[in-house]
Amino acid sequence: MDSKRFEAHRDIVAAVLDRNRKYTLQEADEAVQEYRKGKVK
Repeated sequence: MDSKRFEAHRDIVAAVLDRNRKYTLQEADEAVQEYRKGKVK
């Protein structure tokens, strides 16, 4: 992931998004936001 948009959340992007699939910016952004909203157990 070389996107400056997701630079601060590289670890989340790597964990949430499939490397073999292409995502729109909106899809990727929504996946990151959904992950960040998750509750800590």
